[in-house]
Amino acid sequence: MSDIKLHVRNTEDGQEHVIDCPPDIKAADFIAELIEGLHLPAADWVLDDEECAATLDPRASLISNGVANGHHLRLRRNGTDLQKAPHKHVTPEEPPAKGRVEEYIEPPPVKKVQLDDDRKLWQWLTASLALIVLLLLLVAAVRWLLLVPPRIAVTLTPKNATVLVSERARFTVVVKGTRNQEVRWTLNPALGNIAPDGVYAAPPLAEPGQTVVITATSVADPSRSATARIVLRPNPQIQISPATATLGVSQRIQFAASVTGATNGAVHWSISPQLGTIAPDGTYTAPASIPSANTVTVTATSEADPSKSTTATISLQPTLPSTVLSVQVSPYHPSLTMSEQMLFRARVNGSTNQRVTWSASAGSITQGGAYTAPSSIEAGTTATIMARSVADPSKVGRAVVDLQSVVTLRIGPSSVTLPPSQRQQQFTAFVTGTSNDGVRWSATAGTITPSGLFTAPEPGRVPQSVRITATSVADPTKQAWAAIVVAPGTAPRTPEGGGVGGPHEATGLILWSGMLDAGGLLTIEGFRASTGQLLRGGLPGVPVTIDVRPLELVGVQEAPGPANGWKKLVIRSKRKLHAVITIEWKVVH
Repeated sequence: MSDIKLHVRNTEDGQEHVIDCPPDIKAADFIAELIEGLHLPAADWVLDDEECAATLDPRASLISNGVANGHHLRLRRNGTDLQKAPHKHVTPEEPPAKGRVEEYIEPPPVKKVQLDDDRKLWQWLTASLALIVLLLLLVAAVRWLLLVPPRIAVTLTPKNATVLVSERARFTVVVKGTRNQEVRWTLNPALGNIAPDGVYAAPPLAEPGQTVVITATSVADPSRSATARIVLRPNPQIQISPATATLGVSQRIQFAASVTGATNGAVHWSISPQLGTIAPDGTYTAPASIPSANTVTVTATSEADPSKSTTATISLQPTLPSTVLSVQVSPYHPSLTMSEQMLFRARVNGSTNQRVTWSASAGSITQGGAYTAPSSIEAGTTATIMARSVADPSKVGRAVVDLQSVVTLRIGPSSVTLPPSQRQQQFTAFVTGTSNDGVRWSATAGTITPSGLFTAPEPGRVPQSVRITATSVADPTKQAWAAIVVAPGTAPRTPEGGGVGGPHEATGLILWSGMLDAGGLLTIEGFRASTGQLLRGGLPGVPVTIDVRPLELVGVQEAPGPANGWKKLVIRSKRKLHAVITIEWKVVH
């Protein structure tokens, strides 16, 4: 057991001494050593612990008396209670206390600490101070490293590239100074698009020499970025219509050129050999005299890229006497509906000149024979198509088109949600394609009047879906639908995640409203729908069983399961419909 250091003050002379002693020494033995060491007269001496304000038991050890290292002890004669003297030496020059004559006594020798212990203490203090300074420097360095982010650098390759329209080019980005290699891509101007992996897709059209600047900005440090320059090169593709033609003396034909792969769609027209003329708009005129049969090549050259061109061929026929016998039009008796199109052809019998002029009593027809039926047709009407010979205008061919009306029907509004405070909703039917706009109304729940005024059933505890059907009187095969959701009388509790049946519920209800084509797909992922409107609820993402209604209209193509994380449901429509689909789910424990 190591010694403890004590501060002992002698009340006789006020001197304080620093003494090392074992803590297990008895108080009586320690007092005897003090009397001997301080050369005190024999008397009844006691020790007081000034830290605890208690007198030590002489029969017990110092440690048993509660004396610890650094305590201040007071040595006094038993029966005296002197005041605490100041900690200083009494010198011979100080006058004695009044009424009392004292003789100056040389203070007794003090027990000194060994020089080696002082040196060891000093070395320990120096080492401790150096360790503390080192720790402080280490903490400061760590804080500097944490507070000062590393310098991030972004490099992008290649720096320059030339890309054809509609083609792709890959760019590689490296972010140094951070583990986060993610970047944000931008294009200036916004021509084409770039994927997150750096694959750039050029636009389908471009001007010669047009450039795009690609910028990759570090997500870790948005102030760091790199750029690359793309030069877009057009790739014009030209088509001529018609590709071939046969003309006689002074006849004309209009050529049209379509250019893809360049924003400049203009072309330069030329002919070879120089027989006849061609205008800047592509109109070719045959020569006034054709001594013999010949062939002319018409060339359309792209102005955006003069290296790209295409040709058409004209056969020039010499003037021959001919007699037009008749003109035949095909097809002869077709049937068309509103705005439907059909191409008619004319054959001129008895003449090499097959040119005709077209006309129609209803609808419209181009001089190429392309006919378009009227947009509005009354039942039982027809249109007469006429082709008049250019060589002999007295010869006309005819065709008759049966025009059939098509009834279309829609309902407004197409979907609605009725709160408990609203009991009625007016629906309107819009009928086209017939003069009879009458409809018959029906509802799967509640009531609806012949004028389309719907009265909802009494609200229940859960939402009710109602389907409204309008059937055309003119054509009962034509129907339209609307969807109504009747809100419950007491609003169900909405869990976390939104909608009835959140992720913490054992059961849930999903309501969807919208339009689906025959064979169309509806995908519900979590609380989102691929089309239409998700009126309520969503999939919780836990093992569930589902019940989809109405099964006569829709079927389940993909159910929630482990493969899709229990968050995906794919429904296929059995026919074209506009309805409310109800999906109930239960958690499988």
